[in-house]
Amino acid sequence: MPQSLKTFFKKPYDLNGLSLKFFINATFLKVPDEFPDSDYLPYLVEVPENPNNKEIIFHGADYFAAIQRRDEVEKAIRDGIHQKNFLLYYQPIYSAKTNSIIACEGLARLHDPTLGLISPGEFIPIAEKAGLMNEIGDLIYDMACRFIASGVMKKYQLSYLEVNLSVFQLYNQNLASEILETMKKYDVSPEYINLEITESAAVDSALASAKNLQKLAEAGLTFSLDDFGVGYSNYSILDKMTFKNVKLDISLLSNAKLSEKASALHTGLISSLSSIGQSLIQEGVETKEDLLSLKKTNPDIMIQGYYFSRPLPEKDFVEYLEKFQGVEF
Repeated sequence: MPQSLKTFFKKPYDLNGLSLKFFINATFLKVPDEFPDSDYLPYLVEVPENPNNKEIIFHGADYFAAIQRRDEVEKAIRDGIHQKNFLLYYQPIYSAKTNSIIACEGLARLHDPTLGLISPGEFIPIAEKAGLMNEIGDLIYDMACRFIASGVMKKYQLSYLEVNLSVFQLYNQNLASEILETMKKYDVSPEYINLEITESAAVDSALASAKNLQKLAEAGLTFSLDDFGVGYSNYSILDKMTFKNVKLDISLLSNAKLSEKASALHTGLISSLSSIGQSLIQEGVETKEDLLSLKKTNPDIMIQGYYFSRPLPEKDFVEYLEKFQGVEF
């Protein structure tokens, strides 16, 4: 069957002088083992990506299962919004200058009663495509403000909490007002919140996006530029917008271990950004060797990564802060 289809659609077809070529996606499933009943029919109308415009692509049970999983996760997201199954985990940010934890990042997690813990890498792209990021953001900012209001940050002298802000959220014309209203609800000072945005969000010229960033900045909130070192990583953005921190992507550190050239580029990037007074956070630090090398390059650099801690639930994070005594050099 696959070969006959391939042969059938291989040649172009003539329609009133126009030469038409068809590109086909075909899914083959065993019935009933891989296709138990008619409830699964909607999955077959999905149109998968066709890399390199191949004439025909065949899909089997793995592709079918991936579509099912995506729909299950989307359902878990929708349920999580209504049932408040979203959690905020906290990862410490370490200062090499003071040898102490000075801040933290709040990271969204989703725990579904059936699917268990679903990683952000899986649920965020699905939530973005389904248009659910604003609802998730509302929950995250509420949890973040509630955490700040609990007094934990003041007790352990944490300067601010970093929270991610996606480009999709910035298109919500009411975003800034909603964030400020949540802060007001918990009586949270803007100095305690630092919003992480990507380069694409920072340079977005859409009216709603620009107005949101302006209104949040005028209210006293600060920003970090996330994932610097991937994509365009355009230095001009640092001149157009003020960032509390620039967060160096984990790939820069990983690549620096693989070649002298990549290591030199990494060191040069840190030096050049430091020379203009830009505060830096290196993400993805996992070993003491990484820490020592970064501290040697820039004694004032901040560090985030598994060497200090993975993201933790609130209770575990507070216990971590209680026990942390600095790094012995």
